[in-house]
Amino acid sequence: MHRSPGRRKRQGPESKNFSGKSGVEMNGELQIRESLFGDIREVNFWFRCGEELVPGVAYLPAGAEEPMPLVLIQHPGMGSKEDYWVSEVGQRWAKRGWVCAGLDAPLHGERQTHDPMALFRQPERYEAVRAQFAAEVARMLELLPGALPIDTERLGYVGYSLGSMIGLAAVARSGRFR
Repeated sequence: MHRSPGRRKRQGPESKNFSGKSGVEMNGELQIRESLFGDIREVNFWFRCGEELVPGVAYLPAGAEEPMPLVLIQHPGMGSKEDYWVSEVGQRWAKRGWVCAGLDAPLHGERQTHDPMALFRQPERYEAVRAQFAAEVARMLELLPGALPIDTERLGYVGYSLGSMIGLAAVARSGRFR
């Protein structure tokens, strides 16, 4: 797994943000922790969707206040939101004026149940995982614009391998992506 130099894996919403406060709850449903890395604002967030705590990350230009397009970037299988495909690409695109977000896919990353090989052992679970991810993307689109300057009329999606396999249903179900 690739991470930017000097960055370490973070743990759930109890982690401290740069101001020393514990995870901040917004609307009682979204927990966030923010950090600044030069001209990029990194926002780690968590929300509940059904019984699942869904971890995510967003990158945007530091100091941005005007609504910007959101691109959801989804990692490949065996990966996480902290992989190159999300973090490095998201940071580069954020420098161009976009909000770039990624979620840990079901069974991946910091999920309560971490078992990325489960879909290989039990391919019959794929449809349920795809439906779960679609519901999580919809929930993220309900919550995140209340915390970040997102133009909800300009949504995009990029998925790598597993990210595209589970993302197609989410994009189609939403009807909001362009």
